[in-house]
Amino acid sequence: MNALHSISRPVRRQRGVVLVTALIVLLIMTILGLASINTTTLQSKMTGNLRETNAAFQAAEAGLQAGLIYVENNFAPPMAVSVSSVVKRGCTVGGETSSTDCDNLDNVIDDWSGGSTPTAGMTYGTSGLGSANLGEVAFQPRILIDERQVRTDMEVGATTYYYYTVSAVGTGPAGTARSILQTTIVKRAP
Repeated sequence: MNALHSISRPVRRQRGVVLVTALIVLLIMTILGLASINTTTLQSKMTGNLRETNAAFQAAEAGLQAGLIYVENNFAPPMAVSVSSVVKRGCTVGGETSSTDCDNLDNVIDDWSGGSTPTAGMTYGTSGLGSANLGEVAFQPRILIDERQVRTDMEVGATTYYYYTVSAVGTGPAGTARSILQTTIVKRAP
């Protein structure tokens, strides 16, 4: 009779505390999962941008080094006067001034900074500027060697100095990052 009595007892209403707790835990885990997916996506984009920027810098550095080696190996001052198609004349060389020459470097930098493929300057790997094409770049670096100034010391046994500005632009594999580097080298006349 005891067994019959316990079966006929009314069942207590369950309140669903376990179900609500499980749903809250599931909601928290879903939010954490979505946050980690967003973080991973952001980190992946940042890594890609860093790779692109680094490749652009390395390409520009290769172009700059090729320009410096060219000046070092082909020094016959003044280079810009019918000696080389690679070296251009700057704003003032030997007392001469030309407005078209002065605008040259500015126009090149504008061309290199634009959204399209740069066309100004010499291409890396041509005209003695670099030995081979670089891999993993959107386009080969462009190089400009600009003869900027000639200075002669006014003392006895005067020495003449030639100033060259070497500029280079490079991109990464996707072409979304550009790096422009520039340096000036001073050469003493032999």
